Amino acid sequence: MVLLAIDDPRQFLPSDLLTFRLERLYPLARYSYINNEMIARGERTAAQMHLNAEADQRFLKVLIANRLEEFDTWNQSALVAEAGIGSMELHTWIAGAAAHKIAGGNPPELSFYSVTPELGIAAGVVHGE
Repeated sequence: MVLLAIDDPRQFLPSDLLTFRLERLYPLARYSYINNEMIARGERTAAQMHLNAEADQRFLKVLIANRLEEFDTWNQSALVAEAGIGSMELHTWIAGAAAHKIAGGNPPELSFYSVTPELGIAAGVVHGE
């Protein structure tokens, strides 16, 4: 935890004499109100958060086609570099789809997908019968 104590609150008033290094605020972006403000100002982008709709769509295309064996050939390190650590969650999607397939279920269908930088996530819903 970092605690900043300032005797004179006027030090935070806008001034040409004082500028902040915004990259120093990035560790604070895990707090939603700071992250939201940085996004609103255009100081933080989906790319900086490793939200990668293209990588997600590639994953969903293979998942929905029920070609689960194809994931065995994917380079996990490259995927994390491209789509961020959240891509590790995809293992649970693959496991769920594999269990559904083995139980005789139909191929999964995409119900919803959205990139939501304000929340720092991309979210999707698939279902199968």
